[in-house]
Amino acid sequence: MKLIDLLVQELPKRGGWPLGIEKMHQSAIDGEIYKRKVGGEMTARKTLYLPISDDPYSEVSKHEYEAALAASKNPVWIPGQLPPIGAYAEVIDTNTSLNYGHGESGEVVAHVENTAVIRMSYGLGCFTAKHLRPILRTEAGRKREEATAEMSASIAKYTDMTFFEAIYEAVAAGEIKAFKLAD
Repeated sequence: MKLIDLLVQELPKRGGWPLGIEKMHQSAIDGEIYKRKVGGEMTARKTLYLPISDDPYSEVSKHEYEAALAASKNPVWIPGQLPPIGAYAEVIDTNTSLNYGHGESGEVVAHVENTAVIRMSYGLGCFTAKHLRPILRTEAGRKREEATAEMSASIAKYTDMTFFEAIYEAVAAGEIKAFKLAD
């Protein structure tokens, strides 16, 4: 385990990053953590010993530690899998198979069997991974998503054509509002 990972794991249990300390590094001999104050002076106050890391001679700054600590609290949501507990998700229903929830969003509060339990405006709902996505935070992102959904629905009936031919036919028929053919 790298030194930064050890610090992220252990320092919160011990009161966090020490005040007045700019950087830390570790002894490869006994695992002692050395602290460097702002200005470069070393201090051994409140000695801390951790398991020896994979990179004991590396140095970790307060800024690097805080960034790694924040990242550890925001787990990654892997596409196609359930979102992590604490993540915010939007409910989507591209094929109208849901009875409720489409367009709602909320926090994932639990996992039950193969579903994520979402706290929404009107209560709790359980949804599979295929009905969830990260919340689109910008208006531009939301408009893009609506436009691509409209395009996808518009070309679905043109099954005997290439993709580009289907797009052309849907635009020519006025089924895709974002585009118009010039005379």
